[in-house]
Amino acid sequence: MEKLSDESISCFFREEVGRVRLFMSIREIIASVGEASEHIGKSQISFGTKRRFAWVWMPLRTGKDRPEGCIILTLALRRKAESARVVEAVEPYQGRWTHHIVISDSKDLDSEILALIEEAYIASN
Repeated sequence: MEKLSDESISCFFREEVGRVRLFMSIREIIASVGEASEHIGKSQISFGTKRRFAWVWMPLRTGKDRPEGCIILTLALRRKAESARVVEAVEPYQGRWTHHIVISDSKDLDSEILALIEEAYIASN
């Protein structure tokens, strides 16, 4: 599985140490669930198996719902997750939902988020 270098991750997050740390925490959680490839694009870093199931990106604007230094974790599920943690859920294809979750602190990566990551990982196989 393809893994990104620490240098490319730091560059993607414009060397913002807090965001790099948040990303690395998400990366560790995904690794604990199973093997996944990593792909870097212009605006996001994605994780996938047979298909991509998680994306991490920086919001263009900050505000009340997206605090300074946060990152957004997007997960692809086969259902709409009913969670207060999901700030937006859309169904781009029938039976394929994407969920945006604001991560501003490593404490945000709790058992609820782990369960959603596991579900997304399983759905990607």
